[in-house]
Amino acid sequence: MNLYMNLLELVRFLLRSGRDYENASAESDKLSPKFLGYFLFRSSSRRQSSDLKSNSFKELSAHVASVKNILENHASYLMSGKELSKLVAFVKGTQFDLVEYLQREKLGSARLDNFASGLELIGQKLQMGTLQSRLDAEFLLAHMCSVKFKEWIVVLATLLRRAEVLFDLFQHDLRLWRAYSTTLQSHPAFEEYLDLLNDLEEQLSSVTYLDGQRGSFTSSDRS
Repeated sequence: MNLYMNLLELVRFLLRSGRDYENASAESDKLSPKFLGYFLFRSSSRRQSSDLKSNSFKELSAHVASVKNILENHASYLMSGKELSKLVAFVKGTQFDLVEYLQREKLGSARLDNFASGLELIGQKLQMGTLQSRLDAEFLLAHMCSVKFKEWIVVLATLLRRAEVLFDLFQHDLRLWRAYSTTLQSHPAFEEYLDLLNDLEEQLSSVTYLDGQRGSFTSSDRS
């Protein structure tokens, strides 16, 4: 956490330095020059001030870009290793833009290739028996929902047993529901989620039944 706080302070320092320099330059430009210096030196001093300001912003931009690159590389390292609690601490400690990162890395370091292995590995990494791990999972789930990252939503909502989130997802994608149901039932390691699966099946069955009823009513009305 201390490392992340130091990085945050570095980012703030760089941005603050740029703003301070800009304000200082603006104030110096407002000063009334001496009568003689006005004719002899004013134009050259303005050019020098402008050049210094331009160079300063270029250096600042380079520093900020370098820090941003370091942060993104570290986020990729944590995400690739599924070190999710560390990722949450990193995001909170540095104010790293996780949403922007996830949007860009959906097919990169944030990608989940296999639901079964992903659920098992992430469950082991997060250790959902602790309150802090559950809070970390909730934090990540909110961000995954904001970018509509279905693979991660399914995994995290399952670990958290957030049936309402899963129901909202599956009622619009029954193909995804069937794959989810088959996977949980076919792996002995996921036996603990069978009660969640049964609850979802009941909810989705009622929706399917109601949709069928509406369809039959519509057909009878037409005839």
